[in-house]
Amino acid sequence: MEFEKVKEVVQHFLENENVVDLNLCDKISFRYFEEIKGTAKDNSSNLYKSYNYDICQQFEQEKGLLGIDVRSKFEAFCYFCNNYYNETFLGERKKETRETDTVLGEYAFKTYGEIKNEVEIFASALYQFENIEPITYTDNGAYNQLKMLGIWSKNRIEWFTTDYACAAINYVTVPIFDTLGITSVKYIFEKCQMKICCIEAEKLERLIKMKEELNHLEILIIYDEWSLKSDIKQKANKAGYKVYFYKDLIDTYKNKNIIPNWLSFNSLTNKKNDTNNNDEETTDNISRSSSTADKCQNGSTNGKSNGNLDEDKNNNEYNNGDDDTNEKNDINTNKKINENGNNVNNTKELMEQLKKNRTKVTDVCTVIFTSGTSGKPKGAMITHFNFLTFLQSYILDGNRLGIKKYDITFSYLPLAHIYERVIEFSLMFFGGKIGYFSGNIKDLVNDISELKPTFLITVPRILQKIYDNIMEGLKNKSFIARCLVKSSIKWKKNIYMKTPTKFKHPVYDLILQPIRNKFGGCLRTQVMGSAAMDKNKLIELQMIFSTPIVEGWGMTEVGVGFLQHQYDNIKGTIGGLFCNVIMKVINVQNMKYDPKAYPNRGELCVKSTGSMVGYFRDEELTKKSFDEDGFFLTGDVVEINENNKYVRIIDRAKNIFKLSQGEYIEPEKLENLYTNSFYIENIFVHGYSYENELVAIIVPNEYFINDYAKKHDINVSYQDLLQMDIIKKLIYDEILNISKKYNLNGIEKIHLFHLTDIPFSIENKQLTPTHKIVRNIILETYKDIIDDLYLHRKRYK
Repeated sequence: MEFEKVKEVVQHFLENENVVDLNLCDKISFRYFEEIKGTAKDNSSNLYKSYNYDICQQFEQEKGLLGIDVRSKFEAFCYFCNNYYNETFLGERKKETRETDTVLGEYAFKTYGEIKNEVEIFASALYQFENIEPITYTDNGAYNQLKMLGIWSKNRIEWFTTDYACAAINYVTVPIFDTLGITSVKYIFEKCQMKICCIEAEKLERLIKMKEELNHLEILIIYDEWSLKSDIKQKANKAGYKVYFYKDLIDTYKNKNIIPNWLSFNSLTNKKNDTNNNDEETTDNISRSSSTADKCQNGSTNGKSNGNLDEDKNNNEYNNGDDDTNEKNDINTNKKINENGNNVNNTKELMEQLKKNRTKVTDVCTVIFTSGTSGKPKGAMITHFNFLTFLQSYILDGNRLGIKKYDITFSYLPLAHIYERVIEFSLMFFGGKIGYFSGNIKDLVNDISELKPTFLITVPRILQKIYDNIMEGLKNKSFIARCLVKSSIKWKKNIYMKTPTKFKHPVYDLILQPIRNKFGGCLRTQVMGSAAMDKNKLIELQMIFSTPIVEGWGMTEVGVGFLQHQYDNIKGTIGGLFCNVIMKVINVQNMKYDPKAYPNRGELCVKSTGSMVGYFRDEELTKKSFDEDGFFLTGDVVEINENNKYVRIIDRAKNIFKLSQGEYIEPEKLENLYTNSFYIENIFVHGYSYENELVAIIVPNEYFINDYAKKHDINVSYQDLLQMDIIKKLIYDEILNISKKYNLNGIEKIHLFHLTDIPFSIENKQLTPTHKIVRNIILETYKDIIDDLYLHRKRYK
C-alpha cells in the first residue's frame, strides 16, 4: 500500500457520494501484527507492530489526517461537513408530554451543515458572552494554562455541539458522568478549578446544594431550560450562579459568528458544497454567514432534516449579514463589552485573533476522568491528535468493522468515555448518521426499533440482556417455534465456524427475522468494548442478528488500541493492535506468566500516538504509568498468540477488573473492608467481565462461628455449620452491615458466596509470605465453585 495511492483512494471515496465502500485492501483477508525480533529485554517480550505501521508513520509525520491539513477535531469536522453538507447527521426523538406521561415520537434530524452552523454560533457565544480567562496551573507541566468547560449531561445534540464548539476556540472540555459518585464530581470541579459548566436541567438542583463546596464554579449553561421547575433559576442565582440557557445564547449570537472559515484544505475535494469562492479576506468576513444560511435553508438531500433554530427568521437575518448592516442592527456585533464596561475587540478583530491562535494538534482538547485506585478520579489529558490518529490508523488498517458511507448508529453509551467519543468522531469520515437515545435505558430497544441503525456500538452488559430477553421470550413460544429458532441458530453457527464471512442464510434468516425486526431489522455490523462476554452467547447473537460483533480493547489513557476484523471468528480475543500502536508484554511479580516463552504472557504495555500526554495535575502518577521507553503499563495481563493471530486478555496485573457494566472493581479494597467482620477470617472477591455481580470465597473465623452456634443451641461440627442457612444468613448480614458502614455502591455488595473451612495459607500457596492473597491460585482452586455460584445464584436475604 503506497502513500500516494492511499490518498488517492481516500479522496475518491470522499468526493463521490455513490462510492459507499472504502477499499484500501482485501476486505476478507487480514493480518494483524508481526514480531520485531531482537527487541526483547530482560523482563519483556520482543516488540510487536502492525503490518501497516510504516505507512502510518509516514502519514503521522504530516501531523494532519491522511494528507489533509487539519489540526484539530473541529477542523476535521469542518472538512467532513464540506463533503456531507446536506446529509442528515444528528437526531433525537420528538417528545410530547401528555398529562404526566412523555410520549416518544419519530427521530428528527439536522444536517451536517446545520450542525456546523450551530457549532460555530455556540463557539462564538462562548468566546464572547463572558470573560473566561485561562486557568494557570503550576503543577501541570507544559500544559500550565487551560480554559476548562464541564459537560454534565446525557448524550444529546447539544453535547456534541458543545464539544466541537470548544475545539473551535481551544477550550478544554471536561465530561462528567454520574457513576463516579457525587464526591468524585465535587473533586473534579475543584481539581479543575472549573468556572463554567454546561448541564442538563435535572443537574441544577444538585449543583445548588453543592455550591458552598464549589469555590470556582460560577457560570451554568442549561441545555433543556423547558425542563426546569418554575423557581429553580432564581434559587440558582441566589446560590451564586450565573445561569444561561443554551438556546438563548444561540439566538443572541446567531449574527455574531467569529469563527474563521478553515477551508484551506478544500483543494483536496471537488468543493461540491463550497459557495465561498471569494478571496481569503472575503471568505473570512462575517458576511459568509449568509451563504451558510442559504445552505441550511436547503435542508437534507433526503428530506429528513428537522432543524429547530427558527430557520426562516435566522436565515433572513443572515442574508443581511455584511459588516455595515450588522453594525447598524446591533452594536454588540462589532463590540464586546466586558464586565467593567470597557470595549474589547470588534468582530473582525476577534476572528483575526482566532486565526493567529490556530489550535495545534498537540493541544489538549479534553480531560477525561476515570476512577482511580486511590478512590480519587484521575484525569487523562487527551489531545486533538489522539482523535486524528485513531481515525487515520483505523482507515489504514482496512476498516475492520466494514463501516459504509451513510451508516446509521445509535448513541447511548456515555460520551463522557473515550470509547463512544472516538467512534462517533470517526463516523463523520463516512458521513455517518447518529441518533441519540431518548434518555432512559429502559427505552433502548424501543429507540433502536424506531431508529433502525445499521451499526451498533455496544457493551457486554447490554448484549447479555438482549440475549437473555430473547431466550426468555422463546419460552412463551410454541414447541415448534422454539425448535425452529434454536435449530436455525445452531445450523448457522456450524456454517459460520467453517466460513467466517457467512453471517446470512436465505432460509434460517427468515425464521430469525421477527427477532431482528425488534431491533430495527437493519443491523449490519456491531462493535463491543469495555469487557469480555461468553463466547458461545456472542456467536449465537451474531447468528440471530446476521452481523459480526467485533471485540476491541482500549483505555482512556491510550484510546482504542486493538480491534478484531469483522471476519475474525476466534471469539474471546481483542484481535490485533492498530497501526499507530507498538506493544510488548512484561513480567508480573508474583504471577506465573512468562513474557518470553511462546505464547508470550505478561502485562500488556503499549506505546501509541493515541496515548494521553499525562494525568492532569499529577506528574508523579504520569511517570509511574509509563516505563523508561515510553510504554504505558495497562495492568491487563494478555496472551499473544504464537502465530500472531490475536491478543487475548487473561488476567489483571493490578488486581482491578471490570464487570459487564464496564465498572471497575478493586477487590483488595473490598477484601480489606469485609474482613473487619469478626466472623470473616479471609475473603477472596472475584467477578467475570461478562457477569454483572461479584462472588466471594469466604473463610469464616472458626472460633466466632462456633461461639455463635453455641449461643443458638446448635451442636454440630464446624464443617456442617458452614452448610447451614443460619450461618450463611449471618455472613450475608455481616456483608450488608459493612456495605452500609463504608457506603459501598450496589455492585460492591456481595450476594453470592461460598463458605470454606480450608484456610488460605502459605502452605497451600493461596497466601504469599507476607500474607497477601495469591489470586490466580485461589481462582484456579475454586473455579468450579465460582461457576456454580453464577449458575444457580442462590442468595441469603
